[in-house]
Amino acid sequence: MSTRAMTICCALAIAGCATTAPTPQPPQTVTVTKVVDTACDWVKPITASKADTDETKRQILAHDLAVAKNCAAR
Repeated sequence: MSTRAMTICCALAIAGCATTAPTPQPPQTVTVTKVVDTACDWVKPITASKADTDETKRQILAHDLAVAKNCAAR
């Protein structure tokens, strides 16, 4: 065999054996989020007193209606 053919054969033999191991992947992290609605736990209706002004009584009524509407399922 000629020197050139021998060089080509050696180059092919060396190149054909080269392999790389796959890089191990880190484990995947799974995050599970649970939403707990506690907004109505602390909200209570307000009671107006005789000393309150008409505007304050309207605001208290609006608050109480909003609590009844938004927290009726509880």
